[in-house]
Amino acid sequence: MTPPTPPYILRVLGRKPLEELTEMEFLDDLIAFLQADADDRKFAPPGSDSETFPNRKLNGVNLDLFSLYRSVVNRGGYPTKERVAELKPFVAVNWAGEIFPLMANYSPGHRGTSVGHVLIQHYRSYLYRYELAHPEDIIPVPPQGERKKS
Repeated sequence: MTPPTPPYILRVLGRKPLEELTEMEFLDDLIAFLQADADDRKFAPPGSDSETFPNRKLNGVNLDLFSLYRSVVNRGGYPTKERVAELKPFVAVNWAGEIFPLMANYSPGHRGTSVGHVLIQHYRSYLYRYELAHPEDIIPVPPQGERKKS
């Protein structure tokens, strides 16, 4: 098994495609990204590492930012007002029903009614600017008429 590429090498060479990143590589890159911006440094303070980051719990487990990010970019990215207006109804994200069950934080018996709101808040805090810096991660939503409604 090949050891993961150190984060400082990933920044110099450019990040690997999302589908090739391990969770630890993703978190290392996200931490470096957040620490590079003074406004975002509060989300990844000095000393943050991929083993303990983020210092947020959801359903008793560290927030699974890797699954959260992949789930959202696989649905066309964060549903901004512009995206929703352009592609509605295909960019509507059911955060509690579609995203949360794909995360390590999910348990079938979870009864939290605000989980969707919590996921939106954390996505905007930790991941939205990262998504903007990595538009190649976003899987485009098919234009209306080309996607079946489920």
